[in-house]
Amino acid sequence: MLANYVSSNQKDWDTFLNLLVYAYNTSEHCTTKFSPFELVFGRKPKLPIDLFANILEEELDIPIYDAELKANLLASKMHDFFQQTYPIVAANRDIRMNRNKIMYDRKI
Repeated sequence: MLANYVSSNQKDWDTFLNLLVYAYNTSEHCTTKFSPFELVFGRKPKLPIDLFANILEEELDIPIYDAELKANLLASKMHDFFQQTYPIVAANRDIRMNRNKIMYDRKI
């Protein structure tokens, strides 16, 4: 991404690193078919303003006042997400590895 960045002042590239990292981490990866953020945190990325919104209340459509219950629900939801996601990621990785092996073997 930095190699494609063009500016009249080429000395300010480091000021855009945090934006490029965010863009990379929230973009779907061609191998896994998920964003790195989603695989680490178990949910779609939210903007800073979204931190003020209550994710569980929106998804469950009920207000939750007990912080411990909210934390347990979130942990359960993340556990379920990872149980479903990791086999898909592994399958996508294997497909990509096989495709890369075929391409490599053609050259050799």
